Amino acid sequence: MILKMKKALLVLLLLAPLLVSGQSKQKTMSDEVLKNTLRDHRTFVSVPNLPADKEKMMQNINRVEARYLKLGLKTTLLDTTF
Repeated sequence: MILKMKKALLVLLLLAPLLVSGQSKQKTMSDEVLKNTLRDHRTFVSVPNLPADKEKMMQNINRVEARYLKLGLKTTLLDTTF
């Protein structure tokens, strides 16, 4: 019984660096995704979107539509009275 426990402890000690390394890599990837998401959001909300400037509003609509299509989403432009 003690021999099995020693073997199990040895295996755990040998695998521990791999577990720590994998978690560190996962956190680094998550941090990078978060940074990119926040950067995209900041860019998106900084674009003026006033219905008084129809040309800029259509540019914004086209930009958002392109982004949604890239994500695999379907878009539809609805008619409005503006």
